Amino acid sequence: MQSSLNLYPRNLILNQLKEDLVQRKISNNQFNCKDANHVIAEILYIVAKGLASQQNYVISNFYLNLAKYLNPNFISYENLYAENFSIINEYYEAKKIYSEIQKQGSVYSWQASKNIASILIKQERKKEAISFLAKIYQNIKSPTTYQIFDYAEFLKNNESYKESIKYYSKVINIIDKKHELYGRLLEGRGVAYERSDQWNKAETDLVNSLSISPNDAYLINYLAYSWLEKSTNTEKSLNMLKKANALRPNDGYITDSLGWALYKLKNYKEAKKYLQLAVTFMASDPVVNDHYADALWMNNNTLQARYYWNYVLKLKKTEEKLKKKIQQKLLFGLKT
Repeated sequence: MQSSLNLYPRNLILNQLKEDLVQRKISNNQFNCKDANHVIAEILYIVAKGLASQQNYVISNFYLNLAKYLNPNFISYENLYAENFSIINEYYEAKKIYSEIQKQGSVYSWQASKNIASILIKQERKKEAISFLAKIYQNIKSPTTYQIFDYAEFLKNNESYKESIKYYSKVINIIDKKHELYGRLLEGRGVAYERSDQWNKAETDLVNSLSISPNDAYLINYLAYSWLEKSTNTEKSLNMLKKANALRPNDGYITDSLGWALYKLKNYKEAKKYLQLAVTFMASDPVVNDHYADALWMNNNTLQARYYWNYVLKLKKTEEKLKKKIQQKLLFGLKT
């Protein structure tokens, strides 16, 4: 079993089975390859997964119900069932299933708890979600490396940056640099440092993470764009973003960053091309539209620039800080 866990360290079934064996408990996850019903149930489950991947969630749940009837004691079926409900916004049903999964052992409990917290986030109940998962995490006697990492990621993704740094650092200090999580931990902590205005620490972590994953387009983009915003390493950022764009040619964030690097280097004609493309990818993103408007202005398309600035002011996601900047642009334009 340990050799399988080394290959698949995050496998829920293997991790829960290991814990059950240590505690000498009978596993709740029952599958017998000699039982025809179990074999048919597994085939139905595979069909259900395929349908879910094609966004046919209702039909997927139909096949899952058949699988559950033939083998009612296999938790993977319940996981996919709850996931499908969550995706189609049937949150009550999803949470009810995850609450049952929580009772099937600590490994399943943590996974189900993360999913319940995600549902609470979707329901715009962020404070409740953070409080809920914090309580679950604190009740874990000896959290694993992956559980600590999960919790740090959750905190960072929900803007609890300083708190997340503690947990990222905790794992970084106990694992080997060759560990598969090491680069991701540096990246996560680097983002948390950057968002909490600790740029020197952020830059160190992000650069070190990039040395481990040099072809991670999103990491390249994050570091390069951060440099652009601080008006440093602009030429280097441009070259990095060309690489990121080659890796992810249809990503709006990366296309925007590449256009913004060209803008910073006063190549306004080329910048306009990429920023216009970025707007087609991300039509309702305030920052992308603002960048495009800036490029339009610098290419003497002033009426179009004003149109996009006004459009940004109407977007719900536009932050107050950006609104104030745009109001100044509408009054005085940009220096050429």
